[in-house]
Amino acid sequence: MSKRVVIDLDKWRRSPGCQASCSYYYHPENDGVVSLVEIASFEIFCRRCDQKSCVAACRYDALEEQDDGTLKRYNMLCVACKSCVQACPFGIIIPTALLYKVTICDFCIGRKDGEPECVRTCSCGALTYEEIEEESNQLHFVGEHIAVKSLAWEKLEPVEEKR
Repeated sequence: MSKRVVIDLDKWRRSPGCQASCSYYYHPENDGVVSLVEIASFEIFCRRCDQKSCVAACRYDALEEQDDGTLKRYNMLCVACKSCVQACPFGIIIPTALLYKVTICDFCIGRKDGEPECVRTCSCGALTYEEIEEESNQLHFVGEHIAVKSLAWEKLEPVEEKR
């Protein structure tokens, strides 16, 4: 069992001024927390529309639907035009994550002395660093290094109306 950066998305969204430092090796002014929140939002809140208007709106092919229906943004192709933000009917894509300057998180792998910098400096307590054994209905694993605390949106099958 390994430790994960845990993002409490509900707490993060309730604290619009929340700040956290980042110690990304290649770009010290980086705000890797923004990329963590984007990854978590795509995984937890994305409605996985059948007709992905956000993907269709991106004329630079920076958004792609993954096999599991989630979205992936290719930072090197994104020009931060925010067309995808306007096209998403549910407001899932975070405009502040679409910066011209790329942000990235490397999870402090190989550089950790205790907890990562973002966890240590998070002003609203939305980030923690914990050993977690299993997922639950309010705790979801995203890859090997992230866990997200939030109720996930689930697509329900249509209910047939009885006459």
